[in-house]
Amino acid sequence: MWRSLLRVAVASLASFVGGMLVDSVAAQDGEPICVMNVDGTGMREVARVPPRGVGSPDWSPDGKYIAFDAVGPSGWQDQRVFVVEVATGKITDLGRGGVPSFAPDGEHVALHNFYGNRPGGTMPGIWLASRDGSSAKFLIEDGSHPRFSHDGKLLAYRAPTGDNLVIHELETGKERNLFDEPTSQLSWGRDWSPDDLRIALRRGTPDGVDEVVLVNTKGSSSGLRVRYRGNVSSHVSWSPGTDQLVVGIYLPNNGPRHLHLLDPNSRQRPVEIPEQDPAYAYCDGALSPDGKQVAFGFKPRVGPR
Repeated sequence: MWRSLLRVAVASLASFVGGMLVDSVAAQDGEPICVMNVDGTGMREVARVPPRGVGSPDWSPDGKYIAFDAVGPSGWQDQRVFVVEVATGKITDLGRGGVPSFAPDGEHVALHNFYGNRPGGTMPGIWLASRDGSSAKFLIEDGSHPRFSHDGKLLAYRAPTGDNLVIHELETGKERNLFDEPTSQLSWGRDWSPDDLRIALRRGTPDGVDEVVLVNTKGSSSGLRVRYRGNVSSHVSWSPGTDQLVVGIYLPNNGPRHLHLLDPNSRQRPVEIPEQDPAYAYCDGALSPDGKQVAFGFKPRVGPR
């Protein structure tokens, strides 16, 4: 269904990023995006970009590319989205934006852009950019934190009010809220189940505890399960290849974030991926399409948010 959306004329990406042309850049000093096997072995750096705050990785469906964002030195207004080719480390700068999501074709990336959708505006909007940075199209006004379903028919995004997720039908433009009642402290990282029938996400609770919840995509009244409660970081990834989640959990005693595997269909506790260095935080893990690798941001040890 998303193919019909791509046939619409696209805007130039120079306009999208406020006049800055997009180009490919070589890896430079900065925080790295890394990958490792789900058993903790084979960790390696894929790319570095100069800004701080690297995170929100998302794999292309064929596993050849990783899209991610990075916050600039001036804060969120400098946040940019990059795509790296895993085999070569070649990086393409897609311009301003955050929380990228690959379309099913692997050639386009949905992202939100808080500052580029209108002159002087600060409300977010969702764009669809070409993976090579050649063009972009405006999709949804005032939405943020997009995530494609695996079949490409739906796009979930956070409502402008921040207290609900919106399910957007790409073919018709029809929309509905995921939660029947507004819910606060929804995180930016979320993912669809392999069959597109559930969405996993982290949300905060009034008592200050984080929850990983699984919500039926027909709406929370059709099914909502709290899978885990604890000190969880914002990003949740669901592997279509192995039907497992990866979540970041803060270690006790003000420890850093480490990545854990979580079975969405059982009551087992999360299992920490081995070999993680206690001196470093492993940020925003994303499982590869086959579930064999995880991509993540890597930084010196930091405490809970």
